[in-house]
This record gives sequence, structure tokens and C-alpha cells, in this order.
Amino acid sequence: MKTLRLFLLSALLALAASMASAQVFETAASVNLIISPEFPEPLSETSAKITTFSFDLDRANIQWILNGRVVSQGVGVKEISFAVI
Repeated sequence: MKTLRLFLLSALLALAASMASAQVFETAASVNLIISPEFPEPLSETSAKITTFSFDLDRANIQWILNGRVVSQGVGVKEISFAVI
């Protein structure tokens, strides 16, 4: 009887362990960069805008780097303008 209880307890624990699982969701953020105009002329004013539906850009700390220099940064800074050289 004691052996039967031990066997049933072991079987129950093994069944419970096999039914346990965890879910890990890894998502890659989809981010779009929109350059306007698409084909800028030399020395023309150009803008760059970032968009995404993956996270809230209004609360994101964004840093814009142009030619190795930080030209704009801050929370929710989604668009910049610059002259094309």
C-alpha cells in the first residue's frame, strides 16, 4: 500500500512537471524611417521621420545622429530637418 502511494505520488508529480510550461515572447520592433523628399537635391531642406506601431515613440528617448554628430535628441523627438550636402 505504501509503495502504491509512493508510485501514485511520483506519477502525479511527473505529470504536473510535464504539463508546466513557460511562454517567452521575443518581438523584433518594426521601425520605419521616412525621408522626404525621397531624392533630395544638393543643399535642399530634407526631413527624416521615424514611425512604429511596436512601441510608444512619444515616450521613447530618441537620438538623431548625422555625419557622426548628434543633431537632435530627447523624448518623443520623431522628426528632424537638415540640409543635404
